[in-house]
Amino acid sequence: TENEIVGTKKKGNDTPSFRSNSTHIEYCTLVLVSGEDNRSILSSRTREMTETIFWDTIQNRGKHMKELYKDCLDALRKNRRYLRFSFGGFFIVVLFSMVYVLLMPGEKIRLIKDFVDQLSETLISNTGGKITWYGIFANNIRASFIGGALGAVPYLFLPWFAVAVNGLILGVLPAYLHRTGTSIVKTLVFGILPHGILEIPAVLISFAFGFLICRKITNLVMGKEKSSQFKDAVVSFIKVYALIIVPVLLIAALIEAYVTPVLLRMFG
Repeated sequence: TENEIVGTKKKGNDTPSFRSNSTHIEYCTLVLVSGEDNRSILSSRTREMTETIFWDTIQNRGKHMKELYKDCLDALRKNRRYLRFSFGGFFIVVLFSMVYVLLMPGEKIRLIKDFVDQLSETLISNTGGKITWYGIFANNIRASFIGGALGAVPYLFLPWFAVAVNGLILGVLPAYLHRTGTSIVKTLVFGILPHGILEIPAVLISFAFGFLICRKITNLVMGKEKSSQFKDAVVSFIKVYALIIVPVLLIAALIEAYVTPVLLRMFG
């Protein structure tokens, strides 16, 4: 009743006191029933409630994101040996392919030229006819995800193929440019390092989780592990891919599209 609602008012204070501040509707009802013009009080209270809800939401989401990133870091630490497989195999292939091209007889260098030309045409084709940041980003996202997803095939450890191909490209390209008169140091420092320092680790992390998934599904097929362990590996891959790999590849694509060409023009 009106008397019950008005009776909730504190003595010496025109502002109503509530046992619960959970809804804006309760406050509107009080103002209407009491017959008082408390629009300023209502507006202030609404603003306070909105700000409280907003900051509570931000705080809760911030805590949730921290937990997700903590899970990602834990997954990386837990699976360090697969990271070593991926990074170690990659740099071994880079080294051998680079040395091979540098020592290759001159008459066979044409084969490498054909390989580089085909690689360039494929990249341009995959990026819609011209190299743009979003084309580079989409190409790297596709390559990294496929390389990791290859681990879903048991026994074969197919991510090794993705590691080898990427290592071959990085080893052959600068060595070929060196054979054609371009400084290999400038190519690496100004043409690859600015974006590659982010792009390469991100891609190799994806391949490392491909090894993990392949190991888990192989053990599952052989009856050595439970399905829950395979699911945990897949969930870890998805978290790391979405929260670490994708953002890093986005930054790398922007650098490759806008920073690397400037550096090559200035110092290449």
